[in-house]
Amino acid sequence: MPELVAEGEEFYRRRGVLPRFLVSTASAPPSLSPYLLEQRYVSDAPTFVARATTADVIENTSDNGWGAQVAERPNDAWFGYWSVESTRGRGADDAHICRQFLLSPPWPCVYVAIKEDEHVEAVGQVVVEGGWAGVQCMATAPVYRQRGGASAVLHRLAVEASAMGARRMYLAVMAVNTRARGLYERSGFEVAHEYRYFSLE
Repeated sequence: MPELVAEGEEFYRRRGVLPRFLVSTASAPPSLSPYLLEQRYVSDAPTFVARATTADVIENTSDNGWGAQVAERPNDAWFGYWSVESTRGRGADDAHICRQFLLSPPWPCVYVAIKEDEHVEAVGQVVVEGGWAGVQCMATAPVYRQRGGASAVLHRLAVEASAMGARRMYLAVMAVNTRARGLYERSGFEVAHEYRYFSLE
């Protein structure tokens, strides 16, 4: 363990930044987290990875009367809303990288948006590969929370994923986001494992 952690630390130091480890209960040795804490690493951003059958998500969600728009690429309206809601003050370069690479993987994708009076109010993306649909980029305007906006997006993502042959879905949600976790649990998702980051301050 000390040798592996030292190798990771050296990787970061060669690039002039502090080391940061993502530790998943699905793959990391059980002794890694205690060892990092002993080395004065600080744990943060605990995140749950959950999975569900696509059929269960379709059954447990609804479009709630919102007209969802579907696209195969992140158009300006979709990306403009998502980037404002989700990039948390990152710069224009980060937004460009997200749009050109992270949000455009080499697998079938669907981008869903809910609009009212031409304003995008909620968005989401699903990526299909190997019979699984990965849900990401979920964002909902505060005024649409508790009004079914996110459920409508998730419902349409599941419908589109099913049409592309995905029988199971997965997503990641931060532990502190209790409202989103509640939505996903009601939609049929169950936690499979969790991960968190360990950083030096």
